[in-house]
Amino acid sequence: MKDTLLVIIAASAVNVAPAQWTVLNTGIEETLYGVHFVDENTGWAVGEMGTIIKTTDGGVSWEDQESGTLERLSSVHFVDSERGTAVGTGSAVVRTTDGGETWSVQVMPTVWALSTVHFFDADTGYIVGDFNTIYKTTDAGATWVQQLGMQGGFLTAVQFTGPDTGFAVGELGTILKTTDGGAVWNTMPTISTTWLWDVRFTDPNTGYILSVADVFYKTTDGGTTWAALSNGMPEEQSLFAMEWTGTNVGHAVGNGGSILRTVDAGGTWERLPNEFDGGNLTFFDVHFPTEEVGYVVGEFGHVLRNLNAGVNGLNDGQTPVPLGLHPVPVVDEGPVTLSHDLHDASEVVVSDESGSIVLSVRANAVSHSLDVMDLSNGAYTVEVRSAGGFRRGRMLIQR
Repeated sequence: MKDTLLVIIAASAVNVAPAQWTVLNTGIEETLYGVHFVDENTGWAVGEMGTIIKTTDGGVSWEDQESGTLERLSSVHFVDSERGTAVGTGSAVVRTTDGGETWSVQVMPTVWALSTVHFFDADTGYIVGDFNTIYKTTDAGATWVQQLGMQGGFLTAVQFTGPDTGFAVGELGTILKTTDGGAVWNTMPTISTTWLWDVRFTDPNTGYILSVADVFYKTTDGGTTWAALSNGMPEEQSLFAMEWTGTNVGHAVGNGGSILRTVDAGGTWERLPNEFDGGNLTFFDVHFPTEEVGYVVGEFGHVLRNLNAGVNGLNDGQTPVPLGLHPVPVVDEGPVTLSHDLHDASEVVVSDESGSIVLSVRANAVSHSLDVMDLSNGAYTVEVRSAGGFRRGRMLIQR
């Protein structure tokens, strides 16, 4: 679908505000456990029963891809728009070299569950899972060599801060570290007796570990010592994944519809409003292909997206006021002019009568035109959203 936006540039104000997360229609009900985008529009999500779905328009539409397995896929990582790997239960490892048009099943020497796949660069990647299993590839996932295994425990996440230095975390507070590209993994002093779900570094010295016991841990000395941080969540809730888009800005997701954000390097955390906040839905993964564009995946095929998470966040708490549209109705192929007074507009969303998003574009202007040539006849809701408020109008196409 074409989503051309003609924009008259205007100055915008920097404003850190609660960020709005838009629910995308994936067309599936299988729980999604992993998500990865190669740019703000093109990405994949994986989940139950070997589910793999792909979008090339920022989540407006999704296509099912045949993975070749019925195992639960828990993690996916693409090194470019063509080459990607997904892993899951039963030692499932599936790989594509054509953007997911075809996926090949790779035979691994174990039948254990694999939890995470992480690539440090286009060629070098790692997989971790049950029995403290660690695999390494140096050819973009074409072949994998087992580095560790049969040691008990379950590893949940892995990340490398450089070609040689990496960390893996998991069950019972396990922290492993290598300084030689995985040839040797050393057990580090534990910081918790609970599950450690995720590990992320923003530079070689500064890193974070996420505990299931709703606690973040931070290091500033390359993992030698870790200090507990408070995230402001109720104790009965858990977090499962996090993502950092710079030195100071990070997001984390979990159960109860939890999406958290910090803008001060973990010093304080705020809950971001979304349709499921405080409910029973669990989010399992979050990925930001850019500093401002982010995606969250979870139960029952749910995918949420934010188009301006770093600054100029969208405020859910404000009441929409009428949005001017011209012409109405739309009777030809020309663009629709949107009139509003939002100097920091950041998202334009068009939804059909069922509530499904059919067009979504980013905007940073006071006035602009929207290309709706590819939309069918019918009634649509158009929203322009910003940190200062949002405008809503009705558009009728009768060609």
